Amino acid sequence: MSSMIAITHNPDRPKAVPSRRNSTTPAIPPAGRPLLLVLLLLLWPPCPAAAGRPADSPDAAWPVHVPDTGQETCYDNQQRIGCPSPGAPFYGQDAEYLVNRPQCEKNVVAGATLLVDQVTGLTWQVRPAPNAMDWSAALDYAGALTLDGKTDWRLPESRELRTIMAFGRMDRKRKTGACGFVPPAAPPCFWSATTRKYPALNAQDVCLGDINQVRDTNKEDRRWVLAVRGTRLPGPVFRDNNDGTVTDLSTGLVWQQTETRPMTWQQALAYCEGLELAGQRDWRLPSIRELQTLIDPRRQEPALDTRLFPGCRPEPYWSSTTRSDRPAFAWTMDFATGREYDGGYKLRHYPVRAVRGGQVEHRRPVLENGPPHPGPRPGDKTIRPFPRPDRDDEFLEPRPLEM
Repeated sequence: MSSMIAITHNPDRPKAVPSRRNSTTPAIPPAGRPLLLVLLLLLWPPCPAAAGRPADSPDAAWPVHVPDTGQETCYDNQQRIGCPSPGAPFYGQDAEYLVNRPQCEKNVVAGATLLVDQVTGLTWQVRPAPNAMDWSAALDYAGALTLDGKTDWRLPESRELRTIMAFGRMDRKRKTGACGFVPPAAPPCFWSATTRKYPALNAQDVCLGDINQVRDTNKEDRRWVLAVRGTRLPGPVFRDNNDGTVTDLSTGLVWQQTETRPMTWQQALAYCEGLELAGQRDWRLPSIRELQTLIDPRRQEPALDTRLFPGCRPEPYWSSTTRSDRPAFAWTMDFATGREYDGGYKLRHYPVRAVRGGQVEHRRPVLENGPPHPGPRPGDKTIRPFPRPDRDDEFLEPRPLEM
């Protein structure tokens, strides 16, 4: 078998419930199960994305669908603009792609308001616990909660809380999350069940509203609690397609494996829209929510699997998502820490990792009090990715762009 498969172990996944066996069926000894799993993975047919078909083809049943960010307005380096046409400057930003349309449903049961996210399959407690508490008390509160007659509520993982971050139009007077979440008074930060390997005294909290960031916090500190129920969202499970791309078998997203030189936000948009890789041309600059799915909270510097992305730099990477109340800035994912930041000044130079896949719809949002953008301008530079490293431990140093 020529293709290499690399699977990242996820300790957060719930243990499988053993099935009932007929007494005559021989059980597989525990020592032989890892070998059986490896053999199954090697012999299993490649998934649609790895076989060269689009990751969003109808026969691709991915465990996780990444919700859209909710951004519906286009921006240049300074202000809101009319969304550009293909080939025009600033084409390809977050608002022009609707990926996995949000589908949320609120239910009021016995006085409790619950929110069902049809994209992720999770059900959320809409009203947080009445008081902030430390991490240990948060685990106890969620584990003892009974709502809608269900007792399987739990403290969410940080990757699950990230799905209710909102990156649409910011309103500082009303800090709402995705699907209409209204966080409590500042700081609107919630405990997650996710902890780092080291230090064990810290757990991750997730701040919503206009903060939208995952942080490492001492477990003795007090944070708000928002319980969830449903199948835990798995972390990334990567497969090397041996063509310069990597498929995440959890989300169906296909990622550019090689590194690029640093570039401005406008150049990053143009580079991804013009990229032809692995026989595909529907690449785009990922949204901040798509970049979040690459993060492995057990890793740092960089905070993702370097076996599949050996050249990844521990520094910020561009997303297509603008900080809507500060249009000169775009959201970035810092792969040194695994945190999202809103301080990516668009004229700075950061690396890029293109993506394709997902249930993609093209949309032309309505212009909100902004001037129309001029058409294409000649003289744009063509930016090509670095070659793939020869060795797994080779680090690609950034080079300045030719301006």
